[in-house]
Amino acid sequence: MNPNMPYEFSQYYNKNGHFITDHGDVYFGCIWDFDERSFIVQPSRRKELFSINHKDITIEKILSMAWEITDFSKIKYCSDATQLGNTDPDPNIQREGSHKWKKMFVFGAGASAFSVLKDDMTAFRNSLYCPPIANELFGSKFQHLIKKYKGVELSLASLRSFGNDVEAFFEEEWKDVLSAHNPAITSRHINITYYLRELFTNISSSTIDNFYDSSLYCLLVDKIQKYLSKNIDDRIAFVSFNYDTILDHYLSQFFNAPFNAMEDYMRFNDKRFALFKPHGSCNWGWRFSDNFLNQNITDIPKHLYENQISFADIYFKHLGTPYEMIYHSSWGYELALSDHTIGKFTINKNKIEVVHDSHENTFPSLLIPYKDKDEMVMPYYHYNLLQWYINDMEELYLIGWKGNEASFNNLLKKHSHSLKRIIIVNPNPTEVELYLSMHINLKKYEIEYFHDFETFLQTNFS
Repeated sequence: MNPNMPYEFSQYYNKNGHFITDHGDVYFGCIWDFDERSFIVQPSRRKELFSINHKDITIEKILSMAWEITDFSKIKYCSDATQLGNTDPDPNIQREGSHKWKKMFVFGAGASAFSVLKDDMTAFRNSLYCPPIANELFGSKFQHLIKKYKGVELSLASLRSFGNDVEAFFEEEWKDVLSAHNPAITSRHINITYYLRELFTNISSSTIDNFYDSSLYCLLVDKIQKYLSKNIDDRIAFVSFNYDTILDHYLSQFFNAPFNAMEDYMRFNDKRFALFKPHGSCNWGWRFSDNFLNQNITDIPKHLYENQISFADIYFKHLGTPYEMIYHSSWGYELALSDHTIGKFTINKNKIEVVHDSHENTFPSLLIPYKDKDEMVMPYYHYNLLQWYINDMEELYLIGWKGNEASFNNLLKKHSHSLKRIIIVNPNPTEVELYLSMHINLKKYEIEYFHDFETFLQTNFS
């Protein structure tokens, strides 16, 4: 027995339990020890692991089929329930007719950051709420907003020590979160999600209000709406890794398709497009429970930060019970997004809502910009439909996207069977190709290059 194991965990040597970590993941299985290290082994892997000859067992083999408990204080709750989470079915969204799902547009931060005509680019880039690229997310021009969020302020010195490489900084911090119980880091990350939501809410409204007459998103959606009017069987997929709602705005306006509910993003049968936002959106959130809101907390982000309230407490106490906030059928979703083999549950993505009233009533549905985190923050049925589109698409347009989203790239690797052509809109296409080549064989495809968004629009969908 692991000498560091608290007594209350010893019962799980002989029975399965659900282990809820402080960062909100839920692992199912029993505890097994090796060399005074403890692991949770899910039932489906237990026989396989136990059948390995003892002399052949290595830590690497164990970690390929079990989750290590590196710090028992990371286990926030443990449940003996044989089943945890609700089993509500996904919305029944089916494809109607003989649609062609040939084109997919993928947008990264570079698309929004340079999303106006060149004549207005200088004014746009100098404006207070110009959409930032990653290393500008916490720039000095947002100091007035940063001052509201103490967790953001306290992260800036460490971020600068990483050369303002936001993704590398958060990835290193995420490794610390996974390895040991560290409420100081998680509380800062929670505070940062609130900052990002307010920042991108302001960015979206400012850009839409002030640069509507030179918006490249507006021009693109206009061209696509006209294209679809002439090609009645076609359907278009848009995938935006951006938190802003600039693209969303123009899609809703040109197609008369308001995004009032999460199902509206998937109205491809009548509106003829689908919009996927794998990293979440500044207008999405999980609604806090009435019990939490009835406490009349005046500043929820500040309250969560100052009390170092964990993701687990937010997810499974302040948003709802574990039964409500875990979707039983979500087990294994992250396996399809990665090369990992260890299953887990995460917070119920089907509970995400479009936020119409006060943002204070919801917890932001945003994925912090980690360099490599195998998760998507959108409903599970959005994820299922995204796989359909990837399986059918023949043309992939990558606009201002670096190509470094591991979860999306794994879907390309597993499902892009019909892909023939890739269009890269980026001043640095070599970086995009480098990331993509780790997952797909680029030699199989016709590849076309455009230096920027405007140049691409001048020669496409005319």
